[in-house]
Amino acid sequence: MHLIAICDDETEELNKTEQLLLDYGDKHPDHVFTIKRFENVNDLLQVIKDKSYMPDLLLLDIYMPEKTGIEAAQELRELGSDCRIVLITASEDHALEAFGVGASQYLLKPVSEQTLFPVLDSLLEEWGRRKKKYFLFRSEGKISKVSADRIVCCEAQGKRQRLYFTD
Repeated sequence: MHLIAICDDETEELNKTEQLLLDYGDKHPDHVFTIKRFENVNDLLQVIKDKSYMPDLLLLDIYMPEKTGIEAAQELRELGSDCRIVLITASEDHALEAFGVGASQYLLKPVSEQTLFPVLDSLLEEWGRRKKKYFLFRSEGKISKVSADRIVCCEAQGKRQRLYFTD
């Protein structure tokens, strides 16, 4: 399960982005995620500071009254958050700053299925690669990398190990 936060001071934009995420979830039922909405960047930062919530992905507007999305992203990084951040804005003016705070993407409003879905596809693929566990084994002088999900059973026979694989 993935936690996705949306932070935008405009309710209409929050609604649109949330609906796009729900549509994406309908098309990808094998990926489960929950969405939490924030209309105020300070509320978002507070729950993260309190360690009561840590999103895997944050869709963050840049122009907000309290502080900019760039400033919020910088604070998140200072708090040690490694969540993926997608900055969303109506302006192209902050693209370089966005990548300076480790943003994964920079999307221009209005966000659409054509712009958001490929970003989500890429992030889910990345998360899948990170979750996949491997073991390194030496056999007959060679080192082999074996995915943990291929191993069915292990046996110890004296000083030797025997592995049984799904294939």
